[in-house]
This record gives sequence, structure tokens and C-alpha cells, in this order.
Amino acid sequence: GMATCALRPDQTVTCWGYDFEEPITGDTTAPDPYALTGATNVATFGVGTGHMCLVHVDGTASCIGRNFWGTLGDGTMDDSQTLVNVILP
Repeated sequence: GMATCALRPDQTVTCWGYDFEEPITGDTTAPDPYALTGATNVATFGVGTGHMCLVHVDGTASCIGRNFWGTLGDGTMDDSQTLVNVILP
């Protein structure tokens, strides 16, 4: 499943559809739009299959969801139900 998300004028992200806060169980039943916890000062974002990554206005990045092949960029292969910091080169 995938989510649809919107970047709001206050630089937060609201999503609906796939619930990134339950990526391990694959819950696709987020009933209402929800604010993505920790998604603040967001400049842009991208949604993939079961994961999402954000670029913040300060140039840092964070990701959440399924971590196939290290998709979340935190140096692990562990899924995450919360945003994790991307290790940038």
C-alpha cells in the first residue's frame, strides 16, 4: 500500500491511505488524514512503496516505514514506525 500526502503551509505533512506509523504490520486502514508525527520544517518529501522520506528546510533528511535494502538511509535494514535520521555523506 501507499499513502497520499500533502505538504502544508506550516511545513508539516498530512497523509491519508497507507499508515506509515504501522509499517511493520502493513496496516493500510488509516481511517482519516493524519499528521505525520515528527514531520516539521519540511521542504519536500517523497513517498515510496511502504516508506517515505522528507527533506527538512535545514538540509537534513528523515525517513519512515519499511526498510527494504536500506531504503530509510539510517545504516540499518530495520523497519521504523517513527521518522529516523538519514545518514548523509
